[in-house]
Amino acid sequence: MDGECSDGDPDLPIGRIVAGNLDERFESLVQYWSRSEYESSWRRQLQLLLEGGSRALLLTVAIPPERANFLRGFELYRFGEQVRVHDKMVLIGRFPRKRSILVHPDRYVSSYRSSTRGGQRISEWYTTVSEIRSFLAS
Repeated sequence: MDGECSDGDPDLPIGRIVAGNLDERFESLVQYWSRSEYESSWRRQLQLLLEGGSRALLLTVAIPPERANFLRGFELYRFGEQVRVHDKMVLIGRFPRKRSILVHPDRYVSSYRSSTRGGQRISEWYTTVSEIRSFLAS
């Protein structure tokens, strides 16, 4: 997050994700998590991929899970050196231990799919493990 806020509201900072052709800005809600908590979670999730993990979740909207049916974020799927990124609404209503999504978001990433059950292609963007490594080193 770069310090800019949506409509000047300090509770809605603007974040940015860059992954290959994806260069998107998003709003995060900081009434439950602070900017530093989001950024710390993102770094932990990206580090998991660098350590060989196959999935990660960069939460962009974190609210108290016991009051939420969903959270928002970017799912990351590692395939060798390639990482595929999906913008996702994560439905958490069906999980009995909702609170753990804030500690271990990667455990809530669904299985990789390139299309919906109805056959529609899911938008995805590509980056690499080396680009993630460079970002974390900066």
